[in-house]
Amino acid sequence: MAHEAQPPDSAPPGAWLPPVPPGSSPPSVPPAPAPAPTAWGQPTAPLAAPAPPGWGPPWATSLYYSYREPGNDSGVAGFCMSLGAVILLIITFGLAAFLALPLAVAGVILSVRGRRRFTRGETTQHGGLARAGFWIGLFAILASLGATAGWVLAIVNGHAFDTSSPVPNHQTPAVIRPP
Repeated sequence: MAHEAQPPDSAPPGAWLPPVPPGSSPPSVPPAPAPAPTAWGQPTAPLAAPAPPGWGPPWATSLYYSYREPGNDSGVAGFCMSLGAVILLIITFGLAAFLALPLAVAGVILSVRGRRRFTRGETTQHGGLARAGFWIGLFAILASLGATAGWVLAIVNGHAFDTSSPVPNHQTPAVIRPP
């Protein structure tokens, strides 16, 4: 037998002691005295020192464990990335379309992954958020492609930087003059 049981009289009532290794004697731990009741505002007696490591109850970590359902992190991340792409396009008037396009594509991919987890029954969380992230991401892809095309056409035609027009607030297209 690898471990011997503690003698019944070595532990205070209600206390738990681990088995004693062979060849050693059980530790002698005197029971901590109960603190005497004190009047209001009077100092209390110091508490007993905590038990050494390994001498606590065996259920400390396993008794209070509760199950948590797996989340849908990819669905939430896809929604956030898609929404971030749309906000980036709006704030920069489409000038940051080269940043918003990969952000929207990643948002759509993550939203599809999160929606699949929801439909397969792996999780019951954030299925609607994943669906919204998919549609917002598709809108952001189309908007960033449209903004890119619009800015490229505006720059190529000279509408973006032409300030030489004689009429105020009127831009003339760039003309290529022969040499």
